Amino acid sequence: MESLLRNVEHERAKYAFECVNMVKNTPGAKRYKSLARSSGPLILKSGLVQALIFYLSKGDEIFVKDILKKCDSQFNDSMNAGQIAEKLTTLNQDEIMRITQEALQIIKWIKRFAEIILEE
Repeated sequence: MESLLRNVEHERAKYAFECVNMVKNTPGAKRYKSLARSSGPLILKSGLVQALIFYLSKGDEIFVKDILKKCDSQFNDSMNAGQIAEKLTTLNQDEIMRITQEALQIIKWIKRFAEIILEE
């Protein structure tokens, strides 16, 4: 069991590292780092759907996709902000709870790598 958990965490870390590396040296890197820092508390305070819809409304589609792609196969790169928002609003309570837990774990890793890799 411990080995399985270690493998899951390793996969999350690897995925987060790839996400952060993709935005490194782009104009949005500073914003991405800021989102990584603040998104966990916002999700805990407001809820997953509300927080991610807020980020979509601010144009932070890449960050939202990076979180959701790892959480659930329903979400992918080909979706636009409107499609993501629509899908988020159709999730049932069990799906929201499951995706929220996974999202918080992914964000934890994205935040760690963003702090290391992305400059101020």
